[in-house]
Amino acid sequence: MTNTELLAELRRLGVTTVEAEYSGAGDEGQINAITAYGPSADPVEGGVKIEIEMTEALADAIDAALSDLLYAQHGSWYDNDGGCGTAELDVATGQAKFAFGWYETVTREAPFEASLLDTPEAAQ
Repeated sequence: MTNTELLAELRRLGVTTVEAEYSGAGDEGQINAITAYGPSADPVEGGVKIEIEMTEALADAIDAALSDLLYAQHGSWYDNDGGCGTAELDVATGQAKFAFGWYETVTREAPFEASLLDTPEAAQ
């Protein structure tokens, strides 16, 4: 399914927004959750988003499209220490907003000194 076909199918289903959560580390990374929403009951009043059921094939197409965008912007976003974040796709415009975070390993040194002669085994 092309991105154009994906957006057309989402519009046909009444989807206005798609939200996704993703994470990964090492050599593994994936979209963890995808939720499709219809229009708010009353956007002016901060209406509630209406969740829309989707087929596995549609979820897979959304996963592929968002993963491709994410990879294009951040390369191997899941390698080494990894990363996580969220994506929000505006179905009307086809624009996706990503909140991307990456994990870092931090090493802190705590120097100390000790003598082999001060251990209980040294007294024997």
